[in-house]
Amino acid sequence: MQKIVSIEKQELSAEKVELALIDELKSLVQQSSKDEARANLMISGIGTQVRATIRDIDTAISTINKIESAVTRFEQSSKELGINPNEIKEYKDAKLSIRLKDEYIRLKRFARSVRKRFES
Repeated sequence: MQKIVSIEKQELSAEKVELALIDELKSLVQQSSKDEARANLMISGIGTQVRATIRDIDTAISTINKIESAVTRFEQSSKELGINPNEIKEYKDAKLSIRLKDEYIRLKRFARSVRKRFES
């Protein structure tokens, strides 16, 4: 009789362990689904942010192109007037802005490659 009780206790213990593992699996699968949904939301947000960044970079490059044109006109005018443009603060600031153009172009290429990864 004791042997039967012992076997029944072992079977109940095994069933409890099995039920606990099933509960753990269920909990982990639910957490995984939540994590995946959050990650997908973040990924779609990244795509939106990258598109906005590319627009901002395009605007900055366009502005720098206008600065380049204005600098050329300013250099011609200052030469005609016998003024050294390097003595003018705004001219120096404009020249610094122009130096950023290549960096903006590199950033735009990078942003496009990121966008492709998130849109595929």
